[in-house]
Amino acid sequence: MTAPMPAPGAPRVLAAAFAAAAAIPTLLAYIVPPSTTALNQLLAVGLWGLAAWAAVVVPVRSAPATSLRGDGGAGPLVSAAAMPLAVALCALCSWLVHPLPRSLAASTLALLMAAAAMAAAGAWTARRADGSQVFGAVGAGWALAGLGCAVVAVVQVFAPPATDSWWIARSSIPGRAVSNLRQPNHLATVLMWALVGWVAWLHIRQGRGQPESTAPGPAPGHARAERAETLAALTFVALLMLALVLSGSRTGLVGVGLLALWGLLDRGLCRQARLQLLAAPLLAAVAWAGVSWWAASRGVVIGAQQRLAEGDMSGSRLGVWSDTWALIQQHPWTGVGWGQFNFAWSLSPFPNRHVAFFDHTHNLPLQWAVELGLPAAALLLALACWSLWRAWRRARGPGHRQAAARCALMLVLVVGLHSLLEYPLWYAHFLLPAAFAWGYAQARSAAPAPAPPTAPPGPHRTTHALATACLLCTLGAAFAVQDYLRVVQIFQSWPDAPPLAERIDDGRHSVFFAHHAHYAAATTSALPASQRREAFDTASRHILDTRLMIAWAKALEQAGDRDRALYIAQRLREFRNPAARTFFAPCAPTAQAAAPAAPAPPFPCGAPARALDWQDFVPPR
Repeated sequence: MTAPMPAPGAPRVLAAAFAAAAAIPTLLAYIVPPSTTALNQLLAVGLWGLAAWAAVVVPVRSAPATSLRGDGGAGPLVSAAAMPLAVALCALCSWLVHPLPRSLAASTLALLMAAAAMAAAGAWTARRADGSQVFGAVGAGWALAGLGCAVVAVVQVFAPPATDSWWIARSSIPGRAVSNLRQPNHLATVLMWALVGWVAWLHIRQGRGQPESTAPGPAPGHARAERAETLAALTFVALLMLALVLSGSRTGLVGVGLLALWGLLDRGLCRQARLQLLAAPLLAAVAWAGVSWWAASRGVVIGAQQRLAEGDMSGSRLGVWSDTWALIQQHPWTGVGWGQFNFAWSLSPFPNRHVAFFDHTHNLPLQWAVELGLPAAALLLALACWSLWRAWRRARGPGHRQAAARCALMLVLVVGLHSLLEYPLWYAHFLLPAAFAWGYAQARSAAPAPAPPTAPPGPHRTTHALATACLLCTLGAAFAVQDYLRVVQIFQSWPDAPPLAERIDDGRHSVFFAHHAHYAAATTSALPASQRREAFDTASRHILDTRLMIAWAKALEQAGDRDRALYIAQRLREFRNPAARTFFAPCAPTAQAAAPAAPAPPFPCGAPARALDWQDFVPPR
């Protein structure tokens, strides 16, 4: 499985592998509770593992798979994977101070290790003699994924009755496109990646067979075919921009400007690629005008219009960032612990907090700072900036190899822009392709000369190790699917189903998803109070929401821990969530006036008798 494959049909194998890895996880609409993205992410891990394995062992055309025997051995691969490995190391060190429940820590480490394998595979690909052609297959895969997402977006807005199926998800935001990933900004990132991928594929296709020292250009004598290709390409870009407008993503519109600036400044790109990048903002403006006219003629309001007309351009992120900075000031050295922002933020007094339950800061540098501390965040930011600068230096110059490296760098910059306002890299279907592109951009553009086809080199141990790591990602994804089914049964019922308590107990033994079982145990009143109290320690570290906070406060009150119960009630009141009205009904002025006089207000009214903070709710080691 780790030996080089024969050359015949290899380009088709690579094209199919990367098309499947990019398109299937982003287009899957079918969900299995309790998670809406679990299947998409597990598919991404498995398919990107297979695609990366193919990039390692499958040669293109007649060139044998190259090894890094004469190019530093495993050094370039480790260097490319340094960023995800550094994040994993920081997370491990953080858990020594702020432990995280086993399933949450295991899933985080597994995903970071998979990202490191993808980064190494991307670097290996860039150093092959045919690396730019392989990256052209990556770009074609994302172009296909973006085309599919654009079609889904159009159907969600203009034909909503056709949604809510296994093929097309119903939009949770009326009038806005969310694609099958169910998030407008995620759709926008896929569309931006599709445009970059299209440029990469087009550039590599036109540059195939031309000297490395010259920029590719169209073959002479084919003016009519060139015009037809240009028209088809502009139609494709126009569809992407229409879907972007329908998403109402302001991050995506900023991304369009970034890509247009790239097309304006990068003279090493082919003429068609630059034309399409520069035309993207104009096509987006035309799409906006057309959508506005359609909405006005039908007397409807498109959700995207409402979103772009909102006065709060930050989408309430400024408030969350302000709260995050307050937490950073309280814990500047070691942070609150990797993966524990939601726990610390939800259980800290913020009277003016946003009503939504945020489980991330929506800004990657702030996320590092609040969870790892300022020293670790500074080190990670320095490593990221140095790596980007190195990638930019290596991508400069003419030739399709450097152009492919610049396309890889743009994929990273697009998702990096998104990471300043969201948290896409916490999803496998964004993290793994971003890591592959990161590794590709980190590697040197000069590829080793391939050995003669009559005497292909034997696979080097570096190749064996990398191919094995990629296959382990796929095998791990298969195991994780079976592991996920252990908790799925908790949220489903069938005629001969075991008792709920038995299903919850089985789900607690899940390696990666036990926190879902603990959430079910904590919020199920049918279970004994002792079992529910044990479940709060794990479930609360995943995400605190209204239902869990109410159940936790009641459990603490029943156990006689009134101060901590009232503290949780205070924090829940700050969210002003309508779902908590019944819980706080005894605190209404009319209810208190009708109640007989008592030495202390009824639960959940009043305040704790002693000072508490979020660390008082961290379970002992």
